[in-house]
Amino acid sequence: MRCLISLALGLLALKAVLAQDPTFISPVQVMCPERSSSKEMPCTPACLTDEDCLGNTKCCPSACGLSCRTPIIEAAPKAGSCPWVDNQISQLCQEEDHCSHDSECDGDKKCCMSDCARKCLDPVQDPYPFSTVESPLQ
Repeated sequence: MRCLISLALGLLALKAVLAQDPTFISPVQVMCPERSSSKEMPCTPACLTDEDCLGNTKCCPSACGLSCRTPIIEAAPKAGSCPWVDNQISQLCQEEDHCSHDSECDGDKKCCMSDCARKCLDPVQDPYPFSTVESPLQ
């Protein structure tokens, strides 16, 4: 019995820590759908925050102002940045895109522009190799 109570308390403590830790990154992001015209969709009850909405709906901008809408769930972008690419292509691109979102790439790779098409590439910390500019007067 003591073991079960200790386990339950430990799980509650872990849940509280994860809820407060800003470095915890969710593998998905919940986003509002695109706004639609009021002709396409009837106005639903207004809201001010997500807490005003029932179930899994989210308070989102719509043609009627803010209303409760079913959210879109997408994979969160992966950490890091795409490498810097010098976009000086003077000929027609013969390559095809291999990806459109980070979630389509294996492991930590990101879907990035490379020459003239999107490919899965390893992320970098500093995508701009010339980010610091020195003054010629120094």
